[in-house]
Amino acid sequence: MQGQDLQAANYQNQLRQQQIAEMMQQRGFSLNEINAIIHGQQVGMPDQPGFNQAGVVEGADYTGAARDTYSADMDAFNAQQAMTQSVMNAAGGAMSMSDIRLKENIEFIAELFGRKWYRWDWKLGGSGFGILAQDNPDMVAGDIDGFLLVDYRRI
Repeated sequence: MQGQDLQAANYQNQLRQQQIAEMMQQRGFSLNEINAIIHGQQVGMPDQPGFNQAGVVEGADYTGAARDTYSADMDAFNAQQAMTQSVMNAAGGAMSMSDIRLKENIEFIAELFGRKWYRWDWKLGGSGFGILAQDNPDMVAGDIDGFLLVDYRRI
């Protein structure tokens, strides 16, 4: 019995809401007012889809291109340095590349142990000091790809 009473009450509520809505429409209430009274909220304007504005075309990113070029150049330089280091390591601990053709900015430092000692910049990067293979043929212990090695153990 209680279930039937509940159904009857719900039905009466629905009828009453429909009557109120019809009366408001007859009086000219707006959709927003009707929705506010029935549901407690107003109807908003429908959202329009957003479109990208056709703006100015961006120019080329020259700074990015320059950065990428610099990065590629540095990678090539570092690869060359690694190759040079591996060649020098292949010569062994006591033997060292000392060919004048691999050096630039050669500067005399002093004479020590009867040998002339120099400071230089490697053409492939970095700096060093020691003797020149061409000045000391008795110290030459071989070559790698035609570049002379010096055996510093002989000093």
